[in-house]
Amino acid sequence: MKQLTVMTIEGQKSLINVDDDTTNRSLLQTVAHAINSPADALRIAYAGREIDCSNNSAFRPNDAVNVLHVVKRMQGGSPAAELARQMRRQMSHPIPGISVGPSEDDVLTWYVKLSGPAGTPYSGGWFDVELKFPSDFPRSMPTGRFLTPIWHPNVGSEGSICIGQERDDGGACAVECVLAALLMLLATPNASSALNKGCAKQYEYERDAYREKAAAMTRQHAMG
Repeated sequence: MKQLTVMTIEGQKSLINVDDDTTNRSLLQTVAHAINSPADALRIAYAGREIDCSNNSAFRPNDAVNVLHVVKRMQGGSPAAELARQMRRQMSHPIPGISVGPSEDDVLTWYVKLSGPAGTPYSGGWFDVELKFPSDFPRSMPTGRFLTPIWHPNVGSEGSICIGQERDDGGACAVECVLAALLMLLATPNASSALNKGCAKQYEYERDAYREKAAAMTRQHAMG
């Protein structure tokens, strides 16, 4: 039996117990019950990786990791191809911890502000990200880069990031999931797909030093 802390992007915390019989799917149900949220509205990350909760594979906790990070998906229909309408919707019904704004001269470019998740070295900071959507959106993914300097394994030296294949049930690129994935990136770095090799090595083998440097850069560049 192992006790884990469930932490949402909004900072909500709950405790759950897992054992040898816990599967990815049953873990999702346990987390959903703990935070009083529909299971199909959740994405869960643990030890730097998102858990595939669609199967019954055994969940194997890491002795050194005691926190599950959770992002709540936005509920609703598929994302629209018309980004101006999506922008208005995001501005009127924002995801907690995210604000968006349009480019003055390009509807395909969004400027996003991310609030550093609680419990991470980015907490208390606001990070500017530029998203560029392709002309065939929503069939193709946007590209993105951090405009605010940040010490993070998955952010390159010029701010480049790799956005995963976030899709809705119809196979289209989901705006809400792309935005939630940006917060998930801050909450759960993944050293195995690093764009900053030095930071990834520090994250893997010198976690305290990584947290200290990441927090220092947050204070320097993302606060005030």
